[in-house]
Amino acid sequence: MTSQPVELNAATELFNDSVRQAAARQLSVVDLFKATATLGSLNQKPLVVELYKSWVAYNADHPLIYAVYFNYGVSLTAARDRAGAINAFREGIRLKPDFYP
Repeated sequence: MTSQPVELNAATELFNDSVRQAAARQLSVVDLFKATATLGSLNQKPLVVELYKSWVAYNADHPLIYAVYFNYGVSLTAARDRAGAINAFREGIRLKPDFYP
């Protein structure tokens, strides 16, 4: 018996909880990065991308949004969405031109 269904359920639950917190503006950047790292370790690249996208939609005025855009761009690159990654990186640079990760 494999643990894949259990891991998928855990990933889905983490994603849903994180999106709810992001919508309520209660998911910190640190918790966002932890959640996306966990989802990535469970090989859930589409959920990583969607979580970043949701967080950005609800937290566009956050002081660290530029760093989130950088990580969002990295996740889009991993998901092979090069155009989306370019747009995310450009937005991060537009918001904070002196951010050199």
